[in-house]
Amino acid sequence: MAQKKTSNLDKHKNKKQNYSVKNSDNKTIKHVTHIDNSEEETEYQSIEKKSDNEIINHIKKYKLYYIPVLIIILTLLAYIKAFDNDFVNWDDDRYVTLNPYITEFSWENIKYFFSNFYFVMYIPLTMVSYMIDYSFVGLSNPSFYHIHNILIHSINSVLVFFLVLMIIKKISKEKAFFYALISALLFAIHPMHIQSVSWIAERKDVLYSMFYLASLILYMIYIQNNKMKFYFIALFLFLLSLFSKTQAVTLSISMVLIDYLIGRIDLSKENIKRFFSEKKFFNERVINEKIPFFILSSFFGLLAIFAIGGQEPLAESFSTVNTSGNESYPFYENVLYSCYSFTHYVIKLFIPYNLSAIHPFPQKLDNVIPLKYWLYPIPVLALIATTIWAFIKNKKIIVFSILFFTANIILVLQLASVQNFLISEHYAYIPAISLSILLVYFHFKLLSKFNNLKPVLNTFWVLYIAILTIFSFYRNDVWQNSSTLWDDVIKKYPEVIVSHYNRGNYYQEQGDFAAAEGDNENAVKYYSEAIKDYTNTLELNPSNIGGLSNRGITLAKTGNPAAAVVDFNKVVKIDSTYGNVFSNLGNALIMLNKWDSAIINYTKALKLKPDFDDAHYNRGTAYNSVGKYTEAIADFTLLINKSDEFNKLFIMRAMSYYYLSDFDNSLLDIENYLKYFQTDYLPYYFRILIYRQQNKNDLANADIEIIKNKFPDRITNILTDGANYELKGDYTGQQSYYLQAKEIYNIAFLINPQSVECLIKLGVLNGKLNSLSDAIKFLNQALEIDANNSEALTNRGFAKDLSGNKAGAIEDYTKAISINDKAILAYFNRGIVYNLTGKYQLALADFTKAIEIEPNYNLAYLNRGISYIKLNNSELACSDWQNSLNLGNSQASYYLNLYCK
Repeated sequence: MAQKKTSNLDKHKNKKQNYSVKNSDNKTIKHVTHIDNSEEETEYQSIEKKSDNEIINHIKKYKLYYIPVLIIILTLLAYIKAFDNDFVNWDDDRYVTLNPYITEFSWENIKYFFSNFYFVMYIPLTMVSYMIDYSFVGLSNPSFYHIHNILIHSINSVLVFFLVLMIIKKISKEKAFFYALISALLFAIHPMHIQSVSWIAERKDVLYSMFYLASLILYMIYIQNNKMKFYFIALFLFLLSLFSKTQAVTLSISMVLIDYLIGRIDLSKENIKRFFSEKKFFNERVINEKIPFFILSSFFGLLAIFAIGGQEPLAESFSTVNTSGNESYPFYENVLYSCYSFTHYVIKLFIPYNLSAIHPFPQKLDNVIPLKYWLYPIPVLALIATTIWAFIKNKKIIVFSILFFTANIILVLQLASVQNFLISEHYAYIPAISLSILLVYFHFKLLSKFNNLKPVLNTFWVLYIAILTIFSFYRNDVWQNSSTLWDDVIKKYPEVIVSHYNRGNYYQEQGDFAAAEGDNENAVKYYSEAIKDYTNTLELNPSNIGGLSNRGITLAKTGNPAAAVVDFNKVVKIDSTYGNVFSNLGNALIMLNKWDSAIINYTKALKLKPDFDDAHYNRGTAYNSVGKYTEAIADFTLLINKSDEFNKLFIMRAMSYYYLSDFDNSLLDIENYLKYFQTDYLPYYFRILIYRQQNKNDLANADIEIIKNKFPDRITNILTDGANYELKGDYTGQQSYYLQAKEIYNIAFLINPQSVECLIKLGVLNGKLNSLSDAIKFLNQALEIDANNSEALTNRGFAKDLSGNKAGAIEDYTKAISINDKAILAYFNRGIVYNLTGKYQLALADFTKAIEIEPNYNLAYLNRGISYIKLNNSELACSDWQNSLNLGNSQASYYLNLYCK
């Protein structure tokens, strides 16, 4: 008959254990009999009473397999809103959207990150992770980056479960599972972690933590199995953690604290006494195995210090605004700020209130720190006293929790004046674990005294976790985009400069997107909001270069270059070494047609930044516009020789050569351009101009056919080019510009002889060239195609008028008005003819109608005044001439002096 087998739990329960305590000479100094009878029945013991091994196995499986799934599900529930979040313009631009080093997954770029600091940090592995993301989706799918962060955070939450389980099992097997479960769930859903997880730029937090936690788990496995392979894996994982973020240097201290908690380092009163009497504190192996970890911590700690003073890549793109931090404070202020930060990190981990992406330094009154900050050393001193008391009383979990939290947060406090903000919530990512452990410790303390509180405490945990999950769920909305992020900061801290500035940048960018899509209404709306935010920035700091510079840029985009010039000049007064502002000033001056002044400013920009590509390009374009083609060629050549990315400038240089009549070099540049860009009409268009100049009409006609077949819609661009020359002719009175415009219109006509717009332009231009018969001919052709074209009728009426055909002119104007009752030029021109033919009453009606359509039409007031004077109504005539003068028509003063008092 088989003997009934006793379970391991039976063997352990209420079993007497005899053991001896020996001194260093291996002599017995105390003999103890201990009865292991726990105050509370463990989960395993309650199940064992049922004598059901299947249930025990199920619970074990539940812990090993289902709990991680539960943790991941809860994590995804808390962060599901973040899946659709966008990039934000707070460091996401530095690390991802404007980072040229992640756009190609190459050994060269990987080597760059491992051999350089990046924005005063050494985070090569984090940057490689962005490179991987970019290789899959580029910048088209921010969700991919967010999901990557959330996935790592989910893994971290599971790792917290196993790490806490392994640590607490060493001191209390029956409580380990509950410690691990609560710690992991709180870690997974805590709102303080939203910043680390939902902010793409904080990938470094979740990534370093993953390797950090995995390293500690492997260290625990090494302790359990005493196999060196686990030790070396732990060391390797620590290295990966350091490559992700140097904040991981604290892991070596965390290992010492774990050793203290699980008894590998014995700091009992007896052992400390033994140290002083026998100079033997604890096992040397415990010390030796930490040495490689401390060496790595020291090395990467020095790297972090060097990185703080390092040169930031792309810094010029991001350095135009002071984020109101990173100042130098007296040491006593640093201590007060550190105490404030430490206290609030603790409070917010227990009660996550007033969360914000930024918690700024206090605003001083008369340079005096607010009184409340002098009170914050009190809770810190109280915590120090609690730690000492707990150490003396051998309450290891309290000591471990406080010291683990302190060790992992102290490097990011304000002790050395290196932090930009008073509190940054993402720094609490790893430290949060220890406070969760402390909460569970007090849970069991309460149960040990008040066992009937168990239902109440269990309800508390369910509600607490549920509330935090809901809070996190909605907190993700804050990180939806740059606008929602900065709205939240401004609501809580309206004095933070960077929030107004960055929200302005976001609105300006949205305005650019809308403008690119032709949505001018929304573009103006966004630009207006951007200007408001930049103005708010300047109200907080009138010398803020970023606010002034970007407001100037936005004002120029809204068609107010004069106001933009004012802002740019203010920047120059504040910092005359800021090269970008001279380039921006040049752009605004071009909008004011001040080409020579623009060139002067581009040249100033290039003196400060000789490699400023935009300034070279803009100056080259400006040189072309003022006819300094040789100088334009020099700027374009410099850029073309610099990099293949400037191959598009071959067409710009070809244009410069064309204007110098250097057709051979122009054609050569066109051929070079066509090697890279064959889906553009410009090279064929310029080649047509050259071939027609060279009387190579067959070659010109071949290119005309190419544009006709491949780029028929580009006739609009060609007509615009012609219109620019026509405007120059209007402005300067030089007939050569009209002839150049006519040549371009003729090319457009050859491409599409049925273009009514082209025929009208040819008609008008021939009229300006005093070729009235040709003008009428082209306008007739336009009307044969579109008999109801009001513009063609109005222009033909004007040509007939100039030809002496007043009746024909009135007929065309009248028909144009019947087609379009808002045809203001037809009303005005018919009024002129009526005045000239003595039909003053009819002229009066036409000018009045023109004024109704355009109340500021000064010429209509001038000519209506003439109609009134002809009708002997001097009072109304004088009133109209005065209105005309007020609207800027100086000719009205002649009539006022002649007819009016």
